Amino acid sequence: ISSCYHLPGSYAKVMESSEISPENLKAALPAGFDPSVWKFTTLEADGTFYLYPQLINNIYDLQLEENFLDFAGGCGTQDYPYLIATKEHLSNVSLYPSASFKLLADIVEAVTAPVNGMSDFSGSFDGNGKNISLAITSQASYVGLFSRIVGGSVRNLTVTGSVSGGWTEGTVDGSSQPISGTGAIAGGCSGTSFVNCVNRANVTSSSGNAVGGIAGDAYYYPSAPTAASSFTQCKNYGSV
Repeated sequence: ISSCYHLPGSYAKVMESSEISPENLKAALPAGFDPSVWKFTTLEADGTFYLYPQLINNIYDLQLEENFLDFAGGCGTQDYPYLIATKEHLSNVSLYPSASFKLLADIVEAVTAPVNGMSDFSGSFDGNGKNISLAITSQASYVGLFSRIVGGSVRNLTVTGSVSGGWTEGTVDGSSQPISGTGAIAGGCSGTSFVNCVNRANVTSSSGNAVGGIAGDAYYYPSAPTAASSFTQCKNYGSV
């Protein structure tokens, strides 16, 4: 048992909403509670604010609930991302496309389809220095571990295996060229940050339109509401 506390007797504090301030909450801490380690957090019920001591940065915030059904835990926030330990966990990224995720183990069984489906991914994905094996073949517009990332981020991730795209139908852009992309980590991206990402997968496309190692179509059109993406300390070792 760790990070636990016991208050002898009955210790309950109640504050009116007008009394709640950072200064009052700090002053209300019981004697012996270091304010650099503990804080008072309020829990509202029927208009009454109850105070309880809480470890700073403690994941067990009463306002958060860990998800052990779809993942290995976590809350989907930047501080407490959803934890991915299996291929099944990884496939559940599509259920929460704007959440934060952290990879706990290599995904050895090859991923065969974009983990976010055809919905834009706008969350954050921390590969945690792990590897994901890919064996994706698709004629969708955007093909990769993520089909398309808009305003999201991927970091500390390595991918291996193969990705094969080749879009044959759909809309066109202003130059009358098919809007499509094939990349190992992202088929397409806009306003996305890639940091310390490595591609060792082979990437091919029968259409030959917007093909890349880390990302396929890193699109940025000054006349359209899109933003440039950034690639920091990223490397490509796969054939394209």
